[in-house]
Amino acid sequence: MVGSLSTITDALINGVKVGTGGAINSTLMGAGAGNVGLNIGTSNTIFGSISGTALTTGSNNVVVGYKSGQSITIQSSNTCLGNNSDCAGAVFSGTAIGNNALCVTSNTIQLGTTMDNVNCPNTLSVTNTARIGNLTLSNTTASGGIILSTAASNTGSISIAPKGISAVNIDYNGVCKFTNGIQRSGAIVVNQITPYIIQSPISDYYIFTNTVSIGIILPIASIAYSGQVINFRRKATGVGGTVSQNPLCNNLFAYDTVTAATNIVLSATYFNTTFWCDGDSWYQSALN
Repeated sequence: MVGSLSTITDALINGVKVGTGGAINSTLMGAGAGNVGLNIGTSNTIFGSISGTALTTGSNNVVVGYKSGQSITIQSSNTCLGNNSDCAGAVFSGTAIGNNALCVTSNTIQLGTTMDNVNCPNTLSVTNTARIGNLTLSNTTASGGIILSTAASNTGSISIAPKGISAVNIDYNGVCKFTNGIQRSGAIVVNQITPYIIQSPISDYYIFTNTVSIGIILPIASIAYSGQVINFRRKATGVGGTVSQNPLCNNLFAYDTVTAATNIVLSATYFNTTFWCDGDSWYQSALN
């Protein structure tokens, strides 16, 4: 045929349907595309064979790709880009991008599937909250700080790799472990007669409620604990104890001496004491 073709109905050209599918302000192209005769929605764009085949009263949908958007019926403002991409159920304003991508929640953008990786070659900006698995990263707009948190049911830990990050101004649930071995977690309450062994994850605070003298066993001082600070609080009056390592090492320094020892006696007169590690030894800070 030479010249133009003008028709008020959809045209079938070499098996490819071209037209509006009977809908107002809509565009349809592809073999078996659209729900012709039943599509009475408006402003829909459908490109691809067997795509948008269930669409009826939904409007403002964009469907591009083979068998894409097949679950959209009365839903509106959805976007499906990619082979077999879809917005399922009663999803409105959903976006599915990628081969087999499936958006299952309204007002959500789904990039690919669990088989796909997403690369960002430049800066990824998030103005509200980002979730990575069980980890939530959010911005505290009042103070300009950052909150790292995990779900209440999560018993895992948070690892932070960048050099120079400290625990100051970081709120956390569970354990926060730094790459140099320093660890942070909530206070641990201890009430036992036998010696208490400090184990990972190490807490900032250990509160001893026992009414008898207690032995406290620190981990062996090493580069893994360089910068680690541990606070001990005794709630029971008149109760002392000793601090040592297992096996015994002559690298403990009491707050009032420069002579190394294998153990440090905790006087019953005091209720708070702090130990910190430089990678080679444990040092006791002044008591209060």
